[in-house]
Amino acid sequence: MDEWTDIISGIGLLIADGVADPDRLGIGGWSHGGFMAAWAVGQTTGSRLR
Repeated sequence: MDEWTDIISGIGLLIADGVADPDRLGIGGWSHGGFMAAWAVGQTTGSRLR
């Protein structure tokens, strides 16, 4: 769960700094990153990571 907290915190900072557009986010990865991407899809509500 700590990894997910790190990921979602980083996304929040990127959105707050104007680097990432919250309406155009995607997620992907290979190896463990792929596992985390697949797991993350089940942890979100609706289609948003917020």
